[in-house]
Amino acid sequence: MNPLKSVFLSTGDWADQENISHDSFETIGSTNDQSKTLSLDIDFYRSPKLILANHQTHGRGRSKNQWVSPAPNSALFCSWTFDLHKPPQPITPPLIGLSVFDSLKKVWPNVAFSIKAPNDIYIKNKKVAGILIESIQKGDHHRLVIGIGLNVLSAPKELTDSTCLLENLTEFLTVDLWNQFLDELYKNLRRYVKLSTDSELDTADRMMIKKALSACPYYSNEIMDISPKGDIIFEDKTIPWQDL
Repeated sequence: MNPLKSVFLSTGDWADQENISHDSFETIGSTNDQSKTLSLDIDFYRSPKLILANHQTHGRGRSKNQWVSPAPNSALFCSWTFDLHKPPQPITPPLIGLSVFDSLKKVWPNVAFSIKAPNDIYIKNKKVAGILIESIQKGDHHRLVIGIGLNVLSAPKELTDSTCLLENLTEFLTVDLWNQFLDELYKNLRRYVKLSTDSELDTADRMMIKKALSACPYYSNEIMDISPKGDIIFEDKTIPWQDL
């Protein structure tokens, strides 16, 4: 049994084993910012590009929110870059949220994960992960940047509403389990990024998104459905995903 000691180093080792193009930084301002800088400086990739960091000094969330880093080696800070032949559509955020949720749930099915729209993953009533999605256009080409911050071995002590994966497990968190999660995440991201240029969600994905949202205690009103466009339908109102 090989316990997970460094999320940063183990994720880099996994990327090497899978022959995934990646750059690793001990300290960086923001993995998304680095990904966007590379996008402006080099030609479009033929395969996904991964940026990893052990510590972010200016980790960003949605709008002007910031991601607070826990102790070094204890969190996943990464940005994935995918090339698209068409611009991503409004269904992209719920699809990417589903990809992260489903990857975690596949490996740790007994943990109470949920999605809190528009860009957070919760365990019970505390945040464990955040997602930041941005897009870049160069001529007729489009690039999708997906930033993921996941508290794995610890959570920031100053944030009482945050948690980490480890403190919600009843088993050891091993390198093998972590690699299983990364395998699922990579598979799901590739699948859902391909769907991100579609105009509507399919029925199966809508059902999965509804289930993931309904598990979040943040929502006091029952979620009745998810529209094909990704809107959240309550009994008395409908809210577009991007407005949350």
